[in-house]
Amino acid sequence: MKKWALEWKFEYKTVSSNKSRVLLSCVDENCTWRMRAIKLPVSDFFVVKKYVHEHTCDTTHRKANHRQASAKLLGSLISSNYGEKKEGLKPKQIIEQVRMLHGVHINYKQAWRVREEAQILVRGTPEDSYYNLSRWLYKITETNPGSLTYQHVDAAGKFKYAFVAFGPSIRGFSLMRRVIAVDGTFLKGKFNGTLLAACAQDGNYHLYPLAFAVVDAENGASWKWFFRGLSQKIPDASDLVFVSDRANSISSALEDVYPLSHHGICRIHLLRNITPTYAKTGLLPLVESAADAYTCHEFWLIFKDIKDKCPELAKYLEESDFRKWARSYAPANRYNIMTTNIAESLNSMLKMPRELPIISLLETIRLTMTTWFFERREAAAKHKHLVTPKVVQKLVSRLGAAMLLNVYQVDRSEFEVKMKQ
Repeated sequence: MKKWALEWKFEYKTVSSNKSRVLLSCVDENCTWRMRAIKLPVSDFFVVKKYVHEHTCDTTHRKANHRQASAKLLGSLISSNYGEKKEGLKPKQIIEQVRMLHGVHINYKQAWRVREEAQILVRGTPEDSYYNLSRWLYKITETNPGSLTYQHVDAAGKFKYAFVAFGPSIRGFSLMRRVIAVDGTFLKGKFNGTLLAACAQDGNYHLYPLAFAVVDAENGASWKWFFRGLSQKIPDASDLVFVSDRANSISSALEDVYPLSHHGICRIHLLRNITPTYAKTGLLPLVESAADAYTCHEFWLIFKDIKDKCPELAKYLEESDFRKWARSYAPANRYNIMTTNIAESLNSMLKMPRELPIISLLETIRLTMTTWFFERREAAAKHKHLVTPKVVQKLVSRLGAAMLLNVYQVDRSEFEVKMKQ
């Protein structure tokens, strides 16, 4: 009846309503419009027994702020705009759409409530999402062979941690460079929390998610629990590298769970730490170059310049441990992954889903990864070169400079390269 009233631009009031009968009339007492319905004795359905469809009232009783246009009703009318991987309408867009389609005027606060009702209708409440999480995790392991899921509750039986690593991601990592970037980002739903993520980079320099966890907060206990789950699929090894910010919680957790692996810090976070004190020295580009240097000889040529111009900065960098921030001193190969940008890019991509209930958040991640993997598989099937498209581009761009070099073979596996004079 609310939808009918909204469509035909009239308003009604409830004269009587109980479990067995409902009687409605027009808001104008002199109008003849009426509707009476009673409940069927053998079911929960109601049947209309009397309906007077004509209105004898005038247009003064037709208002733009329609009394039947509740947040729940309007939410049901726009719910198709919401769903997994859909950001949906924003409050200002809802205001405009409701006005254009239904002739109803609502304010920003009402539009926000309409948005919430639409999301609840499609995605359920946050409470329902946590209640059904264990079922969703079970279905993931059942439908995605090789996947790993965990859920942890506290002594009172309340949710604390959830971990998921999809089987295809874990299997693909065996063919990639063994460098993993980890990062955490806060959630913006009703119960807050933090999303932890571990990402790698595939052969075409694409973001490659490995594992996720929703935890209460980003601290030592939650990171340790996350790494324990990850270690079930990616065991500790001396050639494994983790890249993160300088959080002590991550460092201590890696020491406990991955003692053989190398822990490198993000170059950008290192520069952020020294920028307030040493920005005016003009040495920050040199620090960046020193971090990216491939050989120790190249590193020391740059670092000597830093030390001569600012001994205090050089001392700080030495105390920060060359092995953690300088590529040339890393015990294991970091390749081109000197920052946590791949993990932070994932967090940026999930900016909107971080507002959703936990199941909708994880389902959005799953659908996104499914789309990525399908598109990459299709592109790979059409690619005929021995190396990936991005590597082909790099080889082509460097061909001109390479043609200017003289190459002398020293033995079967070693060459000496010199610039042409």
